[in-house]
Amino acid sequence: MSLPVTITRHRTYMLPTRHGMLFFLALLAMLVGSINYNNNLGFLLVFLLGAMSLVSMLHTHHNLVGLRVLSVSAKPVFAGEAAMFDFQIYSENVLRPALVFSIEKTHRTTEDVAAGAVTRIPVRATTRQRGVFSPGPVTVHTRFPLGLFYTWSTLL
Repeated sequence: MSLPVTITRHRTYMLPTRHGMLFFLALLAMLVGSINYNNNLGFLLVFLLGAMSLVSMLHTHHNLVGLRVLSVSAKPVFAGEAAMFDFQIYSENVLRPALVFSIEKTHRTTEDVAAGAVTRIPVRATTRQRGVFSPGPVTVHTRFPLGLFYTWSTLL
């Protein structure tokens, strides 16, 4: 894959987190209780919290879409040492908080990407043998803003 890579809406995936599933289960219980007791304030709370979760889903998705990986560089290391990969990330006009970059889902780095600036993000990976090292899949994910949804994309 050639650089630069831009994360589009077709490259992102989203699932609810455990807290999100518990939240929706609590909303369902509140809805059943509101229907059973004909409680209008209960309906108001259920639909208000449901709308808040939908807005949270949109913000979680928007936190990744449009992010651009400009370049990746690494310095030579010996076998068994940690290799540092420096990702140059660019976000056009939006601050993107709480982005987690990981290689092979083991070494994670959490960073905020500033709006309109190139941000350098170091991600560590452990080398196992001599020779040219190619890291496994590099993913970026976020749970921002409420932690109800998990959105990720595979970069390289």
